[in-house]
Amino acid sequence: MNEYAATLTAPLIAKTDALCFHCGEICDRDAVHADNKMFCCAGCKTVFEILQESNLCTYYDFDERAKFTFKQAKTSRFEYLDDESVRRALIQFSDGTMAKTTFRLPQIHCASCIWLLENLYKINPAILRSEVNFLKKEIAITFREQEAKLSEVVGLLTKLGYEPEIRLDSVTVGRKEADLSNRTLYLKIGLAGFAFGNVMIFSFPDYLDTTAVLSAQFKTLFAWLSVVFSTPVLVYSASDYFVSSWYSLRQRKISLDVPVALGISALYFRSLYDILSGVGTGYLDSFTGLVFFLLIGKIFQKKTFDSLSFDRNYAAYFPLSVARLQNGKEEYVPVSKLQTGDEIFVRNCELVPADSVLKSAQASIDYSFVTGEADPVEVNSGAIIYAGGRVVGAGAKLVVSKAVSHSYLTQLWNNEAFRKEKRTSLLDISDAFGKYFTIIVTAIATGAAIYWWPDVSKSLSVFTAVLIIACPCALTLAAPFTLGAAVAIFGKAKFYLKNVGVVPDLAKLNAIVFDKTGTLTHAGQAQVRFEGEPLAEAERAMIAESLQHSTHPLSRQILSNFFHHRDAEVTQSFTENNGKEPLRSAAPPLYLCGENTFQEVAGKGIEGNIDGHSIALGSPAWISERTQTTVPPQNNASTVHVEIDGRYRGGFQITTAYRAGLAELFASLRGAQDLYLISGDNDHERTHLMPLFQQAENLAFYQKPEDKLRFVKQLQEEHKVVGMIGDGLNDAGALQQSHVGIALTEDTSAFTPACDAILDAEQLHRLPVYINFARYALRVLIAAFLLSLVYNAIGLALAVTGQLSPLVTAIFMPLSSWSVVAVAWGAMKIREKGIVQK
Repeated sequence: MNEYAATLTAPLIAKTDALCFHCGEICDRDAVHADNKMFCCAGCKTVFEILQESNLCTYYDFDERAKFTFKQAKTSRFEYLDDESVRRALIQFSDGTMAKTTFRLPQIHCASCIWLLENLYKINPAILRSEVNFLKKEIAITFREQEAKLSEVVGLLTKLGYEPEIRLDSVTVGRKEADLSNRTLYLKIGLAGFAFGNVMIFSFPDYLDTTAVLSAQFKTLFAWLSVVFSTPVLVYSASDYFVSSWYSLRQRKISLDVPVALGISALYFRSLYDILSGVGTGYLDSFTGLVFFLLIGKIFQKKTFDSLSFDRNYAAYFPLSVARLQNGKEEYVPVSKLQTGDEIFVRNCELVPADSVLKSAQASIDYSFVTGEADPVEVNSGAIIYAGGRVVGAGAKLVVSKAVSHSYLTQLWNNEAFRKEKRTSLLDISDAFGKYFTIIVTAIATGAAIYWWPDVSKSLSVFTAVLIIACPCALTLAAPFTLGAAVAIFGKAKFYLKNVGVVPDLAKLNAIVFDKTGTLTHAGQAQVRFEGEPLAEAERAMIAESLQHSTHPLSRQILSNFFHHRDAEVTQSFTENNGKEPLRSAAPPLYLCGENTFQEVAGKGIEGNIDGHSIALGSPAWISERTQTTVPPQNNASTVHVEIDGRYRGGFQITTAYRAGLAELFASLRGAQDLYLISGDNDHERTHLMPLFQQAENLAFYQKPEDKLRFVKQLQEEHKVVGMIGDGLNDAGALQQSHVGIALTEDTSAFTPACDAILDAEQLHRLPVYINFARYALRVLIAAFLLSLVYNAIGLALAVTGQLSPLVTAIFMPLSSWSVVAVAWGAMKIREKGIVQK
């Protein structure tokens, strides 16, 4: 146990035959004493201490998991995990110092589990952090590779009683994960169904024997046979309801399973009392039928939630593109179409979409999305670049070594570091209502049972029927299903939302802020001219190479319309000869990279060093500052100025080409939302933009990134629900601050994780359609809520008056969930065709 010595005080040795307080093993001569308790080894003592720190020692009151001992646990069987080929399949990230992996732990079940697993660093200091996803029963662990092996991390989890499910195909994209919990649930359904059928057969003579032909001995025999078949149903098939109820009550909460567990218990023990006392044969047929139909509803609900898991591996459109190189040509393709062996070029600030091998001589990678560490990592040719890294500075040529995992990209996108301040939504209201609903229903059931108490049989039936029929499952299912369906439909329409919580915020927008360059303008249709000193062929190649490493929309416009076109329409004019000499454009970028360096400065431009020559392209103010000269103003076009070796050489004039459909877009948005423009460009397009925004005070130019953030915050202080739409680079702060940040993507994978949605730039004109659909989804959700309330009101009325038996309620309870799902699904499908364009 040397690996834990750093966290422990010197143990006190004793000879004893006492049992270990943590695991229950016999303590030998190496027993450790602490807090008047005895432990068989230092590891068990450490677990006790960290549980004690958080007042979680009730873990020992009921948890069988505590019986795992650090002393006796054998972890040698995990040594195969240290084999490089196996390790490579399980590690999601590794830089030689730090590694990250994710395991599924089916044993996770309560707050104690979460707290213990997220404090692994206290047991083994080599573990830097551990984060639990309770709903998926997964843990993401980051650890120091030099101090702990992967087998030791898995061994530690096993010693704590959380042995991971390890399948070497678990990282393969498109896999079908085997969920062992489903197998257990099917076994419970099978047992309950088998018992239900047999108990019904034993009950038939009692129901049909109207002339008392059946002897008392046979009635007693059939009654006890029913007990024999029903008891395993109580102990095994219905165990989840009791375990869940116990855990929630121990946390001073009332879960949805509490009233169900009460109803099941009432039926079983009342029946057992009747049989023991000779009063009757009980209601064990109703009991087994109740459990059987409850479990049928449970498997349906589980499958429904599984299909709505947001970070699922599904083939929906993820609107990020990447530059793929084939036969010396560059083409932009969706990341979903990348295959192993494809050669790609990733620019500054762009996301590496899949595990790849570096082909360039060197690159600088920012893994802050993955590890939380902001310092870039310098890597050389042949190094593995992990998905989720961002290229910093010079672009990099990579060869894809593993297929893209949408679920992993989404996991990075939903990282805790990028979450916004929580706001109350219908999701929260749904959860809160479910909680109070359970308390109210339990009170109603108790009151109804007391009212009918003179008739004990009636009282029991009413009590159970109320608890079962008024289950709020339909209510709690409505929100995730409806909003989850909306997210899926948005994805098919090339509008990818971060999570279901974005839908209510999108529906409530009353102010929308637009960036101009790259948002309202189209990169591929601009007219570009260069005015300045004559440039040598090598200088034109340097400019092209520098622009190739930039993700700014103006850089892409120059590349697309000046360097990549070889026709006579694109010209270069020079100051000499009255600026009339036309020349063909330079050759396409050559991806020189090598020892060259580049750095893009937000709000200013890009600078680099190529073969010993310095170069910078950017805003007039920045280039003026660098060259100590006055850059000639250009009031009729956007401009990107050029400096080479400290000398001003001229500038590119970009005549803006606006996206199609803007007039219709703003006409549709106007009225329901206030519309604003914030741009870092000059105001030469003010007269063109005025008809769209209509009010001069709604237009702001010469805005730095921090000005954009301040502008959004000011609108929020005026109690407006603000949406921000930008290209995701200079607008990162504003996108983070807004209620709904939408990053447009067009031939790039440079999106900010602070955004809430990614929109294909070609779909911008359909923004009103998306907002209206979000509002429609909320109306569907409210209708589903009302349907659930009406169902519960009618069901409660019938149950309280004794008109429903427990068995009938068990059949109708899952039907209520199905009806809510059917209404929500049908309503969303009706509108889907209008949202998704083929």
